[in-house]
Amino acid sequence: MSPDLISLLSIIPEQVRAHDAGRVVQQIAQRLLRDEFLAIDLMETIGAEAHDEATDELLVTLLTSVLDEARMLRENGRFVGSDFIEMMQEHLAMLNAENALKHFGRFRLASCWTGAGLETPDCLALSSDWVAAPAAGDLGVLKDGVPDLEVDLDKLIDALPVDVEGDLQSLREALSHVLATIPREFRREFARMVVGRPKATYEDLGCTWIFDQQAEIRQGAVDGLSDRMMAGLASHTLIKRLASIRSWIADKEEQARIDGLIRDAKRRGIGGAQVKAAPKVHRVLASMVDGSGAQSLTIALQSGSARKMAIVLLKQGFGIKDAYVVPCSSASEQRWLIEMLIAQVPAWDVPLEYVKQAISIGLEDGLKAQRYPAVGLIDVAHALEFADVRPHSSSVQETIALMDPDGEIIKLSPQVKGRLINASKYWANIYPMIVETWFEDSDAMTNAIVTSATPTALKKALWYNLEDRRDHWANLIARSALLLHSTGAPEAKQFAAVALSLSEGRPLKKIPIMEWIADLSLEVCEYEIVADFGSTHVSDMSSSNITSRLPPKNLPTLNPKPEKPGELAKLLQAAGQTEWWIDGYMVGVCIAPKFVSPPSWISVLITILGPAMQDEVKLQRLFDLLMLRYMSTLKDLQKSMDFVIFPEDRHLLGIWSDGLLAAWDGNLDFWPKAKLNEEDKVARELLENMAEWKNDTNNFSESIPKWLQKRISAQAGMDYYI
Repeated sequence: MSPDLISLLSIIPEQVRAHDAGRVVQQIAQRLLRDEFLAIDLMETIGAEAHDEATDELLVTLLTSVLDEARMLRENGRFVGSDFIEMMQEHLAMLNAENALKHFGRFRLASCWTGAGLETPDCLALSSDWVAAPAAGDLGVLKDGVPDLEVDLDKLIDALPVDVEGDLQSLREALSHVLATIPREFRREFARMVVGRPKATYEDLGCTWIFDQQAEIRQGAVDGLSDRMMAGLASHTLIKRLASIRSWIADKEEQARIDGLIRDAKRRGIGGAQVKAAPKVHRVLASMVDGSGAQSLTIALQSGSARKMAIVLLKQGFGIKDAYVVPCSSASEQRWLIEMLIAQVPAWDVPLEYVKQAISIGLEDGLKAQRYPAVGLIDVAHALEFADVRPHSSSVQETIALMDPDGEIIKLSPQVKGRLINASKYWANIYPMIVETWFEDSDAMTNAIVTSATPTALKKALWYNLEDRRDHWANLIARSALLLHSTGAPEAKQFAAVALSLSEGRPLKKIPIMEWIADLSLEVCEYEIVADFGSTHVSDMSSSNITSRLPPKNLPTLNPKPEKPGELAKLLQAAGQTEWWIDGYMVGVCIAPKFVSPPSWISVLITILGPAMQDEVKLQRLFDLLMLRYMSTLKDLQKSMDFVIFPEDRHLLGIWSDGLLAAWDGNLDFWPKAKLNEEDKVARELLENMAEWKNDTNNFSESIPKWLQKRISAQAGMDYYI
């Protein structure tokens, strides 16, 4: 383990699963995404050697968090996420080829990949001449040249650190790590034999494995359930459960096999009328759909004396991302869990029927994407007695029809629809989730900003990218309308009208909320670019300063706090500059013959100011203030050509001139010679002389304002997008 990795681990709280530790782990994970050498060091350490239990938990938690961050970035269209995962898996394959992975390491690494919602790489499997398991000894008994899984299955199951009678979720997770180390060609048979074991828990396991991401596991699960029927081990509830989940299956051949199981069960007389008391539902909560299309559903329920929490996570384009049931020891623990979840993500109380609708839409969404629902969904459906949940069309029209079956919104006059659509300009004032998450920050959007040479090109690229995402926002807003309708919110009709207008092709610029999303997307992308510059500036990972150099909380800063009196001056002082120099620089940026995109002028300031800023939090705050100063300068110049105020002091005038020249020289691509005339050359000479205190102040004050007015006037046709 390298010293850098040791220093990282040292700042994680001892109770790594505690709530306050989560943010620290996430911050470190975000840093590791930008340091592939340290990330590889972490992976190698997990795979190559065993440590004490606490250290192993820290290592696994951290790598799981890094991979989870990368997965989310990949899902949101960020190449940095997919590139990181690909890089890690390529290095993992290299470690395997070099025999650098120990048996215990394979299990721990498998838990990282599965914990992050990723399919485990095949290279984690052992060679096909034997199978190993934790604390189970050598499972290398061969039978006809292949591992004799049956001989050693009891030994393996007994070695799992879970109660197979009562903890299905833990059993499933533990076996998923085992499966990752079994060669792929043996996984179907392994799954079949596990599901066929006598205890009732393995029937439940087989039903969930029907939705595993690996075809071999799904096929083995069906094989095992068939074996249970033939052996007379199938429960009376099996046919009911299979009938309720068959429509969740994307593969037609696998669906046909499930139908075959149902027919076999009927022939054998399995099933029949089984009356089960419906659970008592104490509370149902749903979060608003965020900008990525993600939403959480939480149900507090009670079956007899047993209290539980059912959680479902949905994501547009992916379907049911996660689902699980958490047992609660008491009513107070159940209430505490609810309060904790609400504190993390604001949610509304909704009727249970809405949960069914949301899950049905999520199932259809997953089927369209050829994705299986999370295996835990069957646990949730079983706990809630959802026997009739089927995929429901996720189209905008069908989603709105759930809240408006008579089609009254569609029948509204254009004038009434227009008023509903225009009311969307107030949504951000009502719903915090919109302010926090309704924006685009994909690589496509960032590239559009970085590569735009003029404000006109920037606006065109911005709207072009949003047009590509029209269906995403139409469906997202339709789902939000359904949610609001279930809560009785008066804005539900507005959301429905906007969703329908988007699906019908209404110009985006005529929909206020889309204008708002465009503005916020531009702001977020610009700040992310700033954050990227800041985060790559400081690379020292020593334990003495790692805590101050973690990415600041809630990056990007969407709404930076206003500047306090003297705040910018104090930060600039550490870099040996003044506010007058920055004011001159910002004027130079704003009057350039070609539009200077924020990444360009920020990179110049990074070079000039960055080396003196050793605290990344202060560096980020400096960028916040500089962006505020830039936007303020840009707006003021557009309002009036007489905006520019010069310092009266000759020395300060030289500093101001030096700042303007820094913007000119640092962004020469935006000051092309072809765009400069004789007046520009004269102005340049005056600025240079003033920066060296050689100029006559009166001559400067008379000539430069006139030149600036002409420069500002020339920009009037550029129509800056702000």
